[in-house]
Amino acid sequence: MTKVIWRANQVISIETKCKDESRKENIYVLAQMINKAQLLVFNLFNKDNNWEGIDLNKAPILFCTYVTRQFIANSNISKQKIAPLKDYQPPRRLINALSLGVRYVDLWKGTPDERRIMVLGEGGGRLIEGDIGDCIEIIHRIPFTDDETIDKYELTHVRIYPEFNERLYLCYKMGKNVDPMKDLIFNRPIPLEYKDYIDIISPKKSQEGGHDIIPQKDSRKGGHMDLTLKLNARFQPKHRFELEDVLQEILEKERFGEITGGGTAQNSDGEIMYCDIEIHLTNDKPDSVKWLVDLLNSIGIPKGSVLQGIRPEIEVGTLEGLAYYSNGVDLPEEVYKTCDINYVIEQMELTMEGIGRMYSYWEGAAHTALYFYGSSFSEMKKRIEPFIATYPLCRKSRIEQIA
Repeated sequence: MTKVIWRANQVISIETKCKDESRKENIYVLAQMINKAQLLVFNLFNKDNNWEGIDLNKAPILFCTYVTRQFIANSNISKQKIAPLKDYQPPRRLINALSLGVRYVDLWKGTPDERRIMVLGEGGGRLIEGDIGDCIEIIHRIPFTDDETIDKYELTHVRIYPEFNERLYLCYKMGKNVDPMKDLIFNRPIPLEYKDYIDIISPKKSQEGGHDIIPQKDSRKGGHMDLTLKLNARFQPKHRFELEDVLQEILEKERFGEITGGGTAQNSDGEIMYCDIEIHLTNDKPDSVKWLVDLLNSIGIPKGSVLQGIRPEIEVGTLEGLAYYSNGVDLPEEVYKTCDINYVIEQMELTMEGIGRMYSYWEGAAHTALYFYGSSFSEMKKRIEPFIATYPLCRKSRIEQIA
């Protein structure tokens, strides 16, 4: 399908099946682009992508939520010649998840599909009105039993491919608006129908199927330039998307280009080794490359990152990286029962305040890795060592410099 450029009020159909998915049944859903980054999703699904005779002013609305440009770039999307819903105003009230730390959630105990996943945040959320940085708090902590509020409002999360595609398919399959991410946040029962969704968001594998690396090539085409930022960062895709969105906003504002995609590379154990971000510049002048290099260094990315697609390649990055590996198998069971990885994260970030913070994490078979980036590896290591020496869960852990 042809590339779809974001345009407010453009009506589109979205193929819910992901590119590498084996599911035979293919379902399409109708949506409308709202403002700069919101999708209004209608409760209109079909199997043939034929929308003749649709009047969106009479169509039932499923929900409205934020999506990344990565979702638009990677999904199979078709423009539809349908008049948009007029004068739609997105909801001002949203649920903002309580995001400190991480926690483990056990799913489907006692079944062949039993598993434990790591979820960001302490669980629960607050109801806000307005933007996150400038909002009014309506409910400080939404009770876990307040199904009416939880079901009524969308999350502030920005949805990504393929996570959002699977959510759309589940809405069709369940016959109503469902959001597995929200169900996880509020500790709701997770039905087995969510299994593919859980596989997608699990950090044990890339959300994009492992390696997605664009080979180096001549990047200059008719006054434009396509570059690849090989990011020396151990970011899960969802954390890489946060950086992509920051870059996209600046590129768009300055009219210098756009983010066109990205990928994640893992080692044989499934641990992320590095990421790629694909960048399209609107001209191929050397000053444009210098501007991009200065931008990357000013916003802060790990040392050892490389801007590819130009000769010679340019090293970029100002941050140093520290990986902390918590031992998940060799400590007494009592330690795992009485200690909390959330407390480890909290204490480490407190001691690193002003010089570094946690950017991402990875859960392996024997270790949980926490990835911190900051101004100095040695200083970050020095500050957390006293805590590591005294907290039982930190025994038999190790620290590595990763940038």
